[in-house]
Amino acid sequence: MSQRINQLLQRPDEDLIERLTLLIESAVSALDEGQECAHDIAEINRLSGGRHYNRHTFFELYRHTSARTFAEIAAKGRPPLLENLDRDELIEILDAIKDPDLYPEYFIEILDLSLPKVWSSDLIFWPTKERSSSELADYLISQDQKEV
Repeated sequence: MSQRINQLLQRPDEDLIERLTLLIESAVSALDEGQECAHDIAEINRLSGGRHYNRHTFFELYRHTSARTFAEIAAKGRPPLLENLDRDELIEILDAIKDPDLYPEYFIEILDLSLPKVWSSDLIFWPTKERSSSELADYLISQDQKEV
């Protein structure tokens, strides 16, 4: 496994996850009660490495995830742009996306940043045909190299 991808697979600090979980629960509760939560959201953004969450992020959060799961993803920080992403690294990312314990949303964001010409999530979650990770990696690379 490449060092870059291995580093991205590391689990966030548990204390940070706990702190973010409490802030997220507080923000959601405040929104549910019609109260202000700007301070909580600002702190969540700060602790998550400068992410840009807003009221809308938390307004319906529980419709698609839990506070804990959201905190685990937020604790990973901003997804990086991986320049010169090679085929093997792309396969490792695609394999990570298939594992729900490895925060697929985070790795989708990395793909979106690193392969901006390709609709990666559509090809992964709504494929027109089934592909292995290596076949999909080859396809994504070919699509990213096309002229727009």
